[in-house]
Amino acid sequence: MDDVYTTGSTLTECARVLIRVKAEAVAVLTMARAVYDHDRPPEPAPTFLE
Repeated sequence: MDDVYTTGSTLTECARVLIRVKAEAVAVLTMARAVYDHDRPPEPAPTFLE
């Protein structure tokens, strides 16, 4: 339904419409994939205090 899950508003509206037309159940699945480059050292995590 959407390429990125941020606020959930797209999926919420889709679920609302499906329920309105008597859907038996509505499920949401969000997936993410992280790609790790073994040849590059990891960057330090931000501290947000700078």
